[in-house]
Amino acid sequence: PYQGEPPSMLRYEEMTERWFPLANNLPPDLVNVRGYGSAILDNYLFIVGGYRITSQEISAAHSYNPSTNEWLQVASMNQRRVDFYLASIEDMLVAIGGRNENGALSSVETYSPKTDSWSYVAGLPR
Repeated sequence: PYQGEPPSMLRYEEMTERWFPLANNLPPDLVNVRGYGSAILDNYLFIVGGYRITSQEISAAHSYNPSTNEWLQVASMNQRRVDFYLASIEDMLVAIGGRNENGALSSVETYSPKTDSWSYVAGLPR
């Protein structure tokens, strides 16, 4: 349970059937971020992109290790994006489409945790 302003990321605890803040140590640049992509890869939760309540799109990426309850900032996407699809496929993340200050995006990027880098791949057809 929380008091005051509700946190932007919550976790559900099945035993108590209640929602709790995801982590007490949420990185400052993730506070009040909305419209982000999220995916699980190798038991890590990745939170990528989105926008701040100031309507500023971001490209930042973070991973959360539930075993240690720690966040780690990883490489940012090449392009700021919000309201996009983030998926984990085999050993990578894939960020698909979305939008930014210039409008709809057809670009697709992949993230490799091994190299901590994002690369463009073939985009969506227009």
